[in-house]
Amino acid sequence: MTSTIGERIRDFRKSQRLSQAALGKELGFSQGMVGFIESDEKLPSTRFVEAFCSRFGVNPNWVLNGTEPRDAPQKPLVEGQANNLAFYRAMRGYTQSDLSARTDVSVNQIEAAEIGDPSVTMEVFQKCAQALDVTLAQIFDEPRRNVEKHLAKALGDVPLERLIEIARNVKSDLGSK
Repeated sequence: MTSTIGERIRDFRKSQRLSQAALGKELGFSQGMVGFIESDEKLPSTRFVEAFCSRFGVNPNWVLNGTEPRDAPQKPLVEGQANNLAFYRAMRGYTQSDLSARTDVSVNQIEAAEIGDPSVTMEVFQKCAQALDVTLAQIFDEPRRNVEKHLAKALGDVPLERLIEIARNVKSDLGSK
């Protein structure tokens, strides 16, 4: 098993005898972006993963974590959250308790916010966004919701704690380069 997202994409591209430029053209991205992704300088966007998997019939679970054969049937799409709070929290490597400790927002309020409970106030989102160093626009950005849907689709029943571990490993790997 290849260890990083970039290496898996690179190895797959080479197995298809495509150049970075050809892959980029197929997917609607520049050669430079493909290079950044393959060298793990940037994580692929949801749009990239979706285009890559759709074009080549590749399981997003294989792209993102390498645990399933690349051509395994995809799990059914699980509806994403009503916002992107859980996504940004996981990408920062925080648990709900970690985020609660960085704000005066309770774990229960954070959980409610992540599932889109309409009783959650905008103040809760503002405090969480500030602690995560993102804007409210990012929390409620429609395209980013697709990231959660695709991650849920790719990772299926992977527990949130495992997602956080993956995010920390990616962050650690990127920081050591």
